[in-house]
Amino acid sequence: MNAIKRKTMPVRFQRRLAWLCVIGWGALVMPAAAWAQAQVQLGSLGPPSNASYLLPIIKAYGLDKKHGIELTNALYPDPSNLYTDFAAHRFPVTVGGFFNAANFYTRGMKIKLLTTLATANHAIVAKGDIKTAADLSGKRLAATTGSGFYALAQIYFRQHGLDTRQNLSIVPGAPVAVQTQLLAGRADAGLLYEPLLSNMLNQGYQPVGDMNGDIRKELKLPPSAPIWFIGIMAWQDWIDEDPARPVKLMEMLQDAVAVYDSKPAEVDPLISEFAKVPVAALKSSRERGLSAFKVVPAIQERETIDALLAGFKSVEFIQAVPDAGIYYTWPNLPR
Repeated sequence: MNAIKRKTMPVRFQRRLAWLCVIGWGALVMPAAAWAQAQVQLGSLGPPSNASYLLPIIKAYGLDKKHGIELTNALYPDPSNLYTDFAAHRFPVTVGGFFNAANFYTRGMKIKLLTTLATANHAIVAKGDIKTAADLSGKRLAATTGSGFYALAQIYFRQHGLDTRQNLSIVPGAPVAVQTQLLAGRADAGLLYEPLLSNMLNQGYQPVGDMNGDIRKELKLPPSAPIWFIGIMAWQDWIDEDPARPVKLMEMLQDAVAVYDSKPAEVDPLISEFAKVPVAALKSSRERGLSAFKVVPAIQERETIDALLAGFKSVEFIQAVPDAGIYYTWPNLPR
């Protein structure tokens, strides 16, 4: 969930576009007995971000109706506007980075982390002799420096004694620009995430080292610990208004993940049409484990999430690691 500046589209138009998406999705998924449904207004980064991959599955399989939900989706082309509108309480629930939730909470916003959703799907890629972290010394790295993935990259650099002020030259740019810099030879390596990452790997680029493995080492996490990156957060007043609603939301997402995992031949064409990502890239992403989803109560993963947030703080990407109050305590812990 990384900040992408869109200079060609005014902010007011981006927001209007996002809410047109709300109206469009609402019309498509509105159940006949809407009055009996739990209202869930969900903000999310739109395609091609994999944060939105579950939405066409929910629609096609009627998973919102199954769980008694009236689902509307605010799809944003720019994460900065997504978080601005969530902070302004224009919608009550959003898909977002755990580090974003930490910044909201420590600044006094009454929000809760509900569930996990996906792990980090990033890598530094290059061609030729750049294969390990040590090979990056003295090289030009294209990266989106305002993104959470860049914060994770700095943790990775620290594990290998790399310093962006001394032995690594950073070429800043939005994700698409990172890809362009690589292809044009204006950068030796690039930090990318899905779906652009699979696209570059399919063009013969290779991952540089084991980024997630080295982040685990640097943060003293077990070798099997997930590198959690995005989850679901909600305003406390929305939760209090109907405590059954977060449970329905989580169970709907869990069912969507089960379909995503078990029926790739059915759902990848749906995702491809919705997100405008080639089926071949989706298949590659699955094979490499880059677009894996897991929805469980965030509080169950508190130890790992807190360790990762401590890493974000150590590279000055967040101000503080939030206390336990950020986690929603489920009254009857669901599956």
